[in-house]
Amino acid sequence: MGDRSSLQKIDNMDLYYLGFVMLDRDRDVALKIDNMDVYYLALAYLDNDNDVLRKIDGMDLYYLGLAIVGGDWDVLTKIDKMDWYYLGLAIRDKDANVLPKISDMDIYYLGLAIV
Repeated sequence: MGDRSSLQKIDNMDLYYLGFVMLDRDRDVALKIDNMDVYYLALAYLDNDNDVLRKIDGMDLYYLGLAIVGGDWDVLTKIDKMDWYYLGLAIRDKDANVLPKISDMDIYYLGLAIV
């Protein structure tokens, strides 16, 4: 499963707080994004064998696919057409529970699948 490390590149944004911990061998994930304007975000996330780079461009998001794959479980998140000012996302504990907290955004479509 690789070294269970993750890479994050953040460019062109006002950032006050960002806490980001990708999958480890206990499958713990914590992500907090608070009070920021996002124009460009390059997010690398783990798959079974290596890191995959996902680029998100623009403050109005038409498509966001976030897949976190490890062991025998995966999470697929799609967010379509929204204004992003605050997003708190926690994917945590060994049972792969997902707790999303989304505030202050216009959402026309949100699909969240936990397999």
